[in-house]
Amino acid sequence: MAQFLASSRRRAELRPQLALDLAKPWTPSDDPFLLMDDHGWLPMMMSVTEEQRRRLTGLAYQQYRRALQEFELSQGAVQALRDILALCRQRDIPTALVVMPEGSVFRGWYPPATQTKVEAFLAEFPSQENVPLIDARLWVEDDGFYDGHHMLPSGAEVFTDRLGAAIAALHTPFVQTDRTALASPLDQARSIPAILQSRQSPADAESLYPSVRRRGQAAPGQ
Repeated sequence: MAQFLASSRRRAELRPQLALDLAKPWTPSDDPFLLMDDHGWLPMMMSVTEEQRRRLTGLAYQQYRRALQEFELSQGAVQALRDILALCRQRDIPTALVVMPEGSVFRGWYPPATQTKVEAFLAEFPSQENVPLIDARLWVEDDGFYDGHHMLPSGAEVFTDRLGAAIAALHTPFVQTDRTALASPLDQARSIPAILQSRQSPADAESLYPSVRRRGQAAPGQ
């Protein structure tokens, strides 16, 4: 139903587009989505005060309360995930499922019935698909989030370090594997050796991705 009724899932994005709050006094902290650019990018929040965290956590509660109270697994989404994993197996792409970190307040919003459904899925699905599960829900302390589920840089650093160690413990060649010989010409340009070289030589990165230029840089011939 939500696919046909966009306002059910995209309220925050639609309100500024339809000028629904034009006559209402506004401050930047009221609605962080108003900082979103035309491409869907939001500036990263580097730090928050306790008051900002309280307000943003309240906004998250408004966004997720109904979904958590009425939680049901979408069979379409589950099948889509199965299809993605099947495609990865077909193309010999190592995979793992990661459950992202959540703060204690956010985890407390799960009703018992919803929690039971989530835990049952996480217990059954990875074994059915023969794919490892990395459960990172408890990895980041509450002060590593600005709203209970979006991480601050401090929380992201903790998560990234632990995720790297967890992946290494799987003994799966996620990063080391190079499939350049089997790739299309476009994928070859984005192969691991090419990416590593581009990180060392910024000019090479521009030749690999000619459509991406530094901000303010004119296109060739201009």
